[in-house]
Amino acid sequence: MKKTLFVLLLLVSVSATHAQWSITPEAGFTTVKRTGASDWKPGAKIGLGVEYDFSNRFALQSGLYYASQGYSANGPTILYSPENGGQYFEDDRDQPSKQNRNFLQLPVMAKFSWGVSEDARISFAAGPYVALGSEPRLAYWNTGLPHPSDENHVRKSPDYHDLSWGASIALGVEVKQLAVKLGYDISLRPEGPEDYQDANYHTFSLTVGYKFKLGK
Repeated sequence: MKKTLFVLLLLVSVSATHAQWSITPEAGFTTVKRTGASDWKPGAKIGLGVEYDFSNRFALQSGLYYASQGYSANGPTILYSPENGGQYFEDDRDQPSKQNRNFLQLPVMAKFSWGVSEDARISFAAGPYVALGSEPRLAYWNTGLPHPSDENHVRKSPDYHDLSWGASIALGVEVKQLAVKLGYDISLRPEGPEDYQDANYHTFSLTVGYKFKLGK
């Protein structure tokens, strides 16, 4: 028993010797595609990454990020119109139907890194994330009955889940304190109660940050 406690204390002390906190303000852009939609949509991603190094090669990454998400798709699109007495109608114009939504995203990722020179490292990270989203804003062309028009309507849709989750992977390059990261996120929760598509959003991101090391 004493030997076991001694080994555990030794491992904790070694981990504490190598452990180091760091924070990384990041900013960049994204491109997002919804399953079934026709176009990739540009967006933005900014946030503050937090990292705890257990050793020279292994760390735990987290942080808080703002990310925009949405899609743009040309008709025909089946849309629900509460303005038209709760009817469904088909938008068959050559005009895009759009959705925009904003998320606060919290990832928890295991990061593995390797030194390629004295001042440069490459890394791979993977793990889950949770996200809190705003109500989506929907834009569409009204061609439905009983009052068809050429007006481009914009409205909010409350019938969407606020909480989302998914999985993330990231490839990174760090040169001294400059950090460049290429990431991929896939959302794994349906957007609403009538959405049967789990993996509905695919997001690629490219961000640049500056790493501030704290502690030892």
